[in-house]
Amino acid sequence: MVNITTPSSNPGPTQADADLTKPAQASFGAPILVVEDDQTTCDVVRAYLESAGHRVVVCRSGSEALGVVRQTQPRCLILDVMLPGKDGFEICTEIRRAGSIVPILFLSARADEADRVGGLRVGADDYLVKPFSPRELLARIDALLRRSEIGPQPAMVMRLGNVELSPAHHDVAVGGQRVALTHVEFGLLAAMLERPGWVLTRGQLIDRLYTDDRVPALERTVDVHVFRLREKLHEANATATIVTIRGVGYKIMPDSA
Repeated sequence: MVNITTPSSNPGPTQADADLTKPAQASFGAPILVVEDDQTTCDVVRAYLESAGHRVVVCRSGSEALGVVRQTQPRCLILDVMLPGKDGFEICTEIRRAGSIVPILFLSARADEADRVGGLRVGADDYLVKPFSPRELLARIDALLRRSEIGPQPAMVMRLGNVELSPAHHDVAVGGQRVALTHVEFGLLAAMLERPGWVLTRGQLIDRLYTDDRVPALERTVDVHVFRLREKLHEANATATIVTIRGVGYKIMPDSA
């Protein structure tokens, strides 16, 4: 273990946000963006990522981060919470508000459950607490990239009520209008739409989303992602509802007439 430490309304995307939603570059060219103001953490993260074959771009200021995201179109974003200028939660919120689904992992010394849950609620895919194991960081990044850069899939479209999910295009629409989901939210919805009406346990959902057993995933993490997914479907007036089965898990059902 490396001891590395450092000290709600949604108006929708604007024209100024447009560059955040451009398709990512080919994986061999697009970098992983690290937004971190601590030099030691930057050096360690960069060294391990580059040793694993990733290209890395570092940004040291929260106030500059959105501009760097637009310029680099990263494959993945590693984001500190406590930053000069805008904090990590603000940056993540603005990226998601713009409609971008770039995988985001918070890497922060703020270890309270409220901070971890808050990071997931503003749209992060994962949250890792400092001090951290660089090997675990690599495993989590690899898991995020596998989900976001998935290969060709069947052209089948899954439908329930007015909700449509296309695995081939990694796209979700409600009533014909696209709904921007993170990769984790997309995976959760796909798992439930494969078996509408079936109850999926939190453990089953964890196994589906986190295929690398080196990456610990908590049931509370699944709950937060389902909460955000349910909110997005509700805001889009979906006629399908995610139902909580207390003590067991979740299922998706068409709204009753």
